[in-house]
Amino acid sequence: MKSLLLTVVVIGAVLLTVVFISPFIFYYNTAPYAGSSLTYSPGMMSYNSGDMMIYYGHTVSVQSAMMEATANHPPYVTLIPSNDTVIINSSSVHITVYAMMSSMAVNVTGHSLPSYSSGDVFVIYGLINPTLIFNSGVQSVKLTITVVNLDNDMYHNFVITSISPPYQYMAYSMMESSTGYMMPYLPPTSGESAYTYTYSVQLHGPASLWYICTYPGHAEEGMYGELIVN
Repeated sequence: MKSLLLTVVVIGAVLLTVVFISPFIFYYNTAPYAGSSLTYSPGMMSYNSGDMMIYYGHTVSVQSAMMEATANHPPYVTLIPSNDTVIINSSSVHITVYAMMSSMAVNVTGHSLPSYSSGDVFVIYGLINPTLIFNSGVQSVKLTITVVNLDNDMYHNFVITSISPPYQYMAYSMMESSTGYMMPYLPPTSGESAYTYTYSVQLHGPASLWYICTYPGHAEEGMYGELIVN
């Protein structure tokens, strides 16, 4: 009886370890993703490959990041707050994504949450979980993404996928790892500092994609948005 109980405990501990640790593994390859609609640059923590650099572990001031979340957008970006849409007319783009609690997002942006959202959200160019439309005029878009986690008690990441909602509770890390680069989770804020992460992807159009947080339950609760490449 004791040996059976010990076996159950050991198996349970192993399963919990796999579920918790697997999303933090850094995945990377150079194969086309989702039918050649997206290609990830190869890389891992602090890895330099030509003109592509991925940074992890940098921090910024929480207060300054909150102010920058609604700062003026570049001239090649058009915002349409009435339908929560961002139109980007460029073939080389650097966007900053702010992950935060829904109450903070409403206070910072002055906008309401999307109808499908009941949890944490992304703020991009001062809009909450906006639809991102890329009109590059060329075959592909080089997109550099800086993610800033402003949540004070939760881990977040920002992953582009061809999988559309609705999403299930579990993280999509192991499923995604066979097809593209998986961003690690950023820790919650520490005091007055927020963690950041920067990486680059190549978007190939036309494509209809989605950006999500793969932490268990987050995408299920509405931490996602649509990404369209024309």
